[in-house]
Amino acid sequence: MSEDDIPAEQTDDSPTTDAAETAVDGGAVATEAPQSRFWGIVPSGWELVEGSEVYDVNPSYTPEEEEVTYIEMDALDTELPFPKYSKKRKAADFSGKLFREGDTLFARITPCTENGKAAFIDEMDTDVGIGSTEYAVLSPDREHIHPLYLYYVAKSHPVRNYAISRMRGSTGRQRVPFDVFRRELDVAMPPMAEQQSIASVLYNLDLAIENSTEIAEKSERIQRGLMQDFLHTGFNDHDEFVETQYGSIPADWELATVREVATRIGSGGTPDTSNEEYYAGEIPWVKTDDLNGEAVTKTKTKITETGLENSAAKLFPEGTVIFAMYGGSLGQNGRLGMEAAMNQACCGIVVDEDKIDPYFLHQQLVHRKNQLVALGAGTHQQNLTQSAIEKFEIFVPPLHEQEQIKEVIHNAESEVRTHRENASKLSKLKQGLLQELLKGDKRVSESQIETLKEVTEYV
Repeated sequence: MSEDDIPAEQTDDSPTTDAAETAVDGGAVATEAPQSRFWGIVPSGWELVEGSEVYDVNPSYTPEEEEVTYIEMDALDTELPFPKYSKKRKAADFSGKLFREGDTLFARITPCTENGKAAFIDEMDTDVGIGSTEYAVLSPDREHIHPLYLYYVAKSHPVRNYAISRMRGSTGRQRVPFDVFRRELDVAMPPMAEQQSIASVLYNLDLAIENSTEIAEKSERIQRGLMQDFLHTGFNDHDEFVETQYGSIPADWELATVREVATRIGSGGTPDTSNEEYYAGEIPWVKTDDLNGEAVTKTKTKITETGLENSAAKLFPEGTVIFAMYGGSLGQNGRLGMEAAMNQACCGIVVDEDKIDPYFLHQQLVHRKNQLVALGAGTHQQNLTQSAIEKFEIFVPPLHEQEQIKEVIHNAESEVRTHRENASKLSKLKQGLLQELLKGDKRVSESQIETLKEVTEYV
């Protein structure tokens, strides 16, 4: 028996619609509103229908072209409906799931399901496309459900959480059975006009998130390009350059080891995790997963003074540059935006600010991370020693030029952060609205919302 043949779990809280009852005197008792375990009480004017009544699962299409649009799993986004890219593939050479424009792709294998990978197929170069066998393809009955409304139903927390709960198979290869979509889901269905309005609100937010993300990525590329130029040509107009093993640099710059520009270099330590008195204190304690390439202003864990005193952890001042030394975290970096301690996987660098600006050093290590990581050693897991970090050679321009470079890069970094934060705020807004709109807790109409042309294309 395949995983997809596993029968659905039988529960007594399946979707129900209470029919009108007959009163003792022959009159009619008011019909209760339909109620779903996914959507709660269905609003007046909406229908509660079995999913299989308004969409097909894995429909049978016949590709007419020899080469068809191919969308692989890596092309699916966890946030946005738009596939990141597509390719072409000979349909005869690939056994995968087929789809058309207007269909929804739901990734049904771990960890893609948990991560929320899905896609709405808005446009293709061919009539039929092909993709992973690990897709559940949902093809809408357009007379009853709008294609984009179906996509957002599939992306909703109730559907995704239920799909995750029904995953079957061995650890690491669990899949959502197709029966989840064929027999176990119901859909709260507003009238078509309201479906279009809901789809317009959510799709508009997705377009705004995509725009903010693209601007942030473009700004980030500009920032990296600026740093690349500055590290080899300098900020000012230089007439003379010298060759180094890292390329040419302005003649009035110096090469120095990290040790030569630092007043303190060291790693941290971990208080005994079995002693509760060492944790839930007030001292920020940095681990590698707190490092995101920017200033660390908060940590997931805090320790107590007792924990600090009874471990190898030591306080490092604000401005300390941090570089992760071990395993999968190797190369992650940041700088302290506050006084904090850190664990033994982190190397803290406190600079002599008469020689180098801590922000400039951090940005240089970000840009030259691969050169530093290459000094790591290890057979199964690459690690970087504190000694290797100390001996790493860095560029040291005059302080006034460091300050000029710092100002430009910091402004570019701030622009990236602004657009990232905007995308994050829009994403949180969308997630809240997604639940409210699909459950009918918040209602929208054509008079309130202009229907997007992307939505009307599927009417």
